[in-house]
Amino acid sequence: MHVGPRLVLSVLVGFLFVGAAGSQDVEDVYRLQLFSMPESHVVSVGEEWRFEVQGVAAPRDEEALNELVIALRRMAFPGEINANFQVVEASTPTVRRTADSNIIEFYRHFTLKATRTGRLIIPAVVVPLDGSEARTRPREIRAYRENEDLARAHQNVVPVVAEGRVGRRELRRIGSGFLIADDALVTAYHVVIGSDRVRIRLPNGRSVTTNKAWAIDPVRDVAVLRIDPETMTDAGLSPLQLSPDFSTGFRTLEEDGVAFTAGWPNGIQQITSGVLYRGLQFEAGDFLSVSSNPVRPGDSGGPLLNERGEVLGVVSSGRSNTRERDLLPENVSLATDPRRALAVRIARSEPLSLRDALEEAEHDAPNGEVLHLSSTLAMAGETDRSTNIELAQIASAAQRAPDDASLQFLAGSVFQSMGDATRAEVSYQASLDGHSDYFPAMYALGQLHYQRGRFSEAERFFERTRSFAPYARLGSLGLARVLTAQLRYEEAEEALWEVLDREPTYGPALFLLGYVHLAQDRIEEAQSLAVRLDRVAPAWAVALRFQIETPMLHPAVVVQLPRAEIPTNRIEGF
Repeated sequence: MHVGPRLVLSVLVGFLFVGAAGSQDVEDVYRLQLFSMPESHVVSVGEEWRFEVQGVAAPRDEEALNELVIALRRMAFPGEINANFQVVEASTPTVRRTADSNIIEFYRHFTLKATRTGRLIIPAVVVPLDGSEARTRPREIRAYRENEDLARAHQNVVPVVAEGRVGRRELRRIGSGFLIADDALVTAYHVVIGSDRVRIRLPNGRSVTTNKAWAIDPVRDVAVLRIDPETMTDAGLSPLQLSPDFSTGFRTLEEDGVAFTAGWPNGIQQITSGVLYRGLQFEAGDFLSVSSNPVRPGDSGGPLLNERGEVLGVVSSGRSNTRERDLLPENVSLATDPRRALAVRIARSEPLSLRDALEEAEHDAPNGEVLHLSSTLAMAGETDRSTNIELAQIASAAQRAPDDASLQFLAGSVFQSMGDATRAEVSYQASLDGHSDYFPAMYALGQLHYQRGRFSEAERFFERTRSFAPYARLGSLGLARVLTAQLRYEEAEEALWEVLDREPTYGPALFLLGYVHLAQDRIEEAQSLAVRLDRVAPAWAVALRFQIETPMLHPAVVVQLPRAEIPTNRIEGF
């Protein structure tokens, strides 16, 4: 089974110096910043992939520069690399020196293979320097083994198209689905909202249409549609199985393993692999599976799968910013628990019409009403966005389910997208009141407080967000911005390296790190980062150089003034 293109692991890791000379001495001599970290944290056993080490340096003088070039040629993994990986190839280092300074860039890649499955540590790459050494940070990845069960599960995920009318508008919404029984196809509720029928494209090229539903669960964003079993069998489709973890305590509450999706964004199946994070459990016994798979329009309704091809949940929401240059890439998939809807399907002797099932769901559950209204707003033209009727209805529906974390977060997202920051803040806070670990709401609140200049509150929420693996880098980036605004540059630098460990070419973080260096009077290091930005984000390089070359734009710093003691007799009577 082929699972996507050959993986390229471009790594950016903060520098770590050890050795007799001491970190400060080495840093003063070489001013070296090493970058190395996987672009993907998931690989398959036996597949070749590249691990790249990059860096910039501003050596103190010509002698130090020559020493550093020699050391870079001797860069190597330690012996323990062979425990989990095979080094297939090591390239010759490429070193480039800028024309008008001692600043150098360097690159070297290693071609590796994972030799076993599980959590594997890529050991630190060592650069041996005079009397000391520089190291990248060790990196953790997940390795899995391709198998027939997983390949078969991917083949049983199909594209679905919901069709109908909403007022005067034609509705056509694309999603994914999968069989869970011979006559039952699972997809996401929000895919079929407002539709009269759902068209399913089969692997044999045929399309079939259904207007029947076994069950609708708007609380968990799940729809179970009735389909003709003979047609599915003739098309070569077979039902997927739920993971046994649903009945044995749900192992994915702890971070462990690899997760896969096989959705149909833009009508083309795209298989993804991601790290399976610690999930969330709600009071009703429901689970929310969380992974680092990207979610794009068209993925909704497909299954989140484990390495055995078993269903961990129904893909409901998430994020994927890989195409937005200045947004931090942080792929996240949230997959909901289908068991409630499946239990209704088993208990029901006859299916309902899809329209009746949807109207019943919207009437009985606030989630249905909010999802329907948000869908209506998303379809509205710019001339329709001036009305507050739908927003008032969303607020009213949300008040009927104050403890529903996902519903409150959805309401907050709608309010924020429509420019109502006050209502958004109330809903996000209600989301955390309903589930204190609902990390998307933590991050959203941090952003709102930061935008309003409430730095202490923003810091608190970003710190909390940073402790949850799925949004850790987002939390660190938000925290770095807050700390920089508060002139706490050393703390900001630490938070920025947490971002750059994951995204070595992320322009805004490199710019902000250069700005922090400038505030610390580390001019050469700031200039080195401008050189790096020339290659990875030229617009940010221009901005950083403008900061460096314009003294009046240099960052403010806090200067501690000497204290003067005032004689007590001068203030008597006050």
